[in-house]
Amino acid sequence: MKTKTKRNLFKLAGLTIALAVIATIAGCASMQLESVEQDTVEGPKQVRQGQDIDPKDITVWGIYKDGSRKKVTIVSGDISFNKNATGTQTVSVKVGLLGNQVVTFQTEVMALRSFTLASPPSTVSFKQGQQPDPAWPGLALRGEWDQMEGRNIDIKSCEITGLNKDQAGRQTVRVSYGGRSVTFDVTFQAMTGLQIAQPPSKIEYIQGDSLNLAGLKVMGTWEGLPSEELTVSMEDITGFNPSTIGTQRVVVTKGGRTVSFNVQVAPKPPIIPAQQYEVYPANWGDVNLNGDNIAATARSGYKFVKWVVVAGDATITNYTSATATVTKASPDAKVRACFLASSGDYQGSVSSIILQNRGGFTVKFDVEYLTASGSWSNISDSSGAYTNPNNRTKDLASIGVPKASFVRIISVVTLGTNKTSSQILLYEAGNPNKATFRHTGTTLISNLNFDGISY
Repeated sequence: MKTKTKRNLFKLAGLTIALAVIATIAGCASMQLESVEQDTVEGPKQVRQGQDIDPKDITVWGIYKDGSRKKVTIVSGDISFNKNATGTQTVSVKVGLLGNQVVTFQTEVMALRSFTLASPPSTVSFKQGQQPDPAWPGLALRGEWDQMEGRNIDIKSCEITGLNKDQAGRQTVRVSYGGRSVTFDVTFQAMTGLQIAQPPSKIEYIQGDSLNLAGLKVMGTWEGLPSEELTVSMEDITGFNPSTIGTQRVVVTKGGRTVSFNVQVAPKPPIIPAQQYEVYPANWGDVNLNGDNIAATARSGYKFVKWVVVAGDATITNYTSATATVTKASPDAKVRACFLASSGDYQGSVSSIILQNRGGFTVKFDVEYLTASGSWSNISDSSGAYTNPNNRTKDLASIGVPKASFVRIISVVTLGTNKTSSQILLYEAGNPNKATFRHTGTTLISNLNFDGISY
């Protein structure tokens, strides 16, 4: 039963398709033009110079493939003649789906006798730079032709000259049609002023920032015309310098007029804030910042030695120069400007103490360093007797002297029998091959006053 039902459905579907094909063929046949009846072609006997022929005014009868007789459809593009030349003309009309058949009729192009301005545009006053509506609302143009009724002429069929929207003042606009022309006057008003309706959202900047015009609203004003918000770009802006600190007057120029608003440019914060610099020892000098440029000035009786990073990470150019630059730093970086007394027997930077001998002698050294609170802390070492070839080495950091501390080293050495081979050496910070101070003993050394900076 189911199989029989399916067969019937297939038969029905095939019949439907066949009927659709037949209908399509029949429809195509009713659209295929076989021939036209030349003696039935009718068109207007007279046409106006400069005017197109309306396809509805042309009648052509044709015979189609299915045997039917009916009017042939015509469109404007199928009609050919010279609408600007007066006198008798032959009008050609293409017909058929491919336009491969042509029919003709005779007409007379009647001369344009007059072209007048029936009424001027309703709007004749504009802002300088404003483009008038190309339809010119309110404008009425009238044509009169020989032996034919006058009629209005569409502005789209005319040529307009003499208009310059960018030039302020009164202008005469000329409208031409069919070799004739009419004129009317318009006025382009120059902008009388600019107003800041709303300043930019951002008016506070840091050195190096770019100007941001977001939120800025500038209004143009014209005499006798409504004000208008203007588009402002960076090309309209002068007076802003991202490197100049302080109040700046930013000028907007449009249409030969200017208006301004103020912005504030603050110094760029240094990579290391001022509170993360310190003078050491305190009151021996001063530190001044200019952005990331740093300068140390020693007070009377003292001299600058070095810049030292005592916390975090930082890169300092010319760290032994009183004027230097910070190029990068971690947020927790702390920098110390180190100073020494201007005069003294022994001065420098030192990282370690080495006591050498070639025979037995008793050694004792004392190291004092200045704490952050301004008090002195003492570290002593009593080495006792040495025998050849022992050396006694003390790295300042290993005995608890903080980095970049002001130190005073007092060494007392009791010499042995081989006095000429006994030495005290203070090694320069960062240069283990160079001794800041060297003493070869032949006499008792007591109260060795060495002022320096520990590293």
